[in-house]
Amino acid sequence: MVNTDDKYIKLVLDISKEISEYLNEDALVRFAEKHNIKKEYSKLELKQEVVAKRSLFFSKKKKYALHIVNREGQKRDEYDIKGLVLRRSEYPVYTKDCISKILDMILHHEKISFKGIAEYVSKINEDMLDRIYRGDKSVCRTSPYKDPKSYKKIPFHVIGAQLWNMLEYNYFVPGMRGYLFKIKGIDIMSAPKHVADNIHKMTPKNTCIVIPYEEPRLPDYYIIDVDSMLDYCWTKRYMELLEPVMINMEKYMKGL
Repeated sequence: MVNTDDKYIKLVLDISKEISEYLNEDALVRFAEKHNIKKEYSKLELKQEVVAKRSLFFSKKKKYALHIVNREGQKRDEYDIKGLVLRRSEYPVYTKDCISKILDMILHHEKISFKGIAEYVSKINEDMLDRIYRGDKSVCRTSPYKDPKSYKKIPFHVIGAQLWNMLEYNYFVPGMRGYLFKIKGIDIMSAPKHVADNIHKMTPKNTCIVIPYEEPRLPDYYIIDVDSMLDYCWTKRYMELLEPVMINMEKYMKGL
């Protein structure tokens, strides 16, 4: 019995061969005659790079995901991904793991289940919220700390690291890294004295705080900007991935 992938790979390669023969034996022959070019100097060779079983192409240039089943004539079972969160080091590993599972549902499963994707998105949404409320580092952006003097305008993640140094203890020096939380403020009633004494030094620019790697979680007295955190670690990430299939997703959601 012929494998379905092999059947379609053969179909793609056969069509490529037909196109190559048409170009070299018909179209380019007529072109060369019309422009007085010797036939031997007019030839195109179509190189077969990859055959993808299923693909996602996005509105932005150089942003796509392919499930490759054949590369240069050799069988493969791999992804070629460009421009997505999976290729960005600053995003949480947990976020990337969840996005990978949705990608598998779209590219690798024999049939796309929009119901299955919607249920998975909803399940992870609840889990992400739980992690955010607990101040879990697994939903955070990783942030490097550089000398503020090296910037024309100090970025928010550096300001967040400076806030930790000011309120908690001096940790961040150039070369250190931490986890960034978006915050709305501090609960002064539950904050320890060393933090409460310095709250007056905060400014409207203090919309985030970066905690050191060794800290187990964000202290309870910081008021987390839950919506911003969820947008960053989940909502915008899965919406970005689902852009090419969003019409079908919306049709499914309306039918619920």
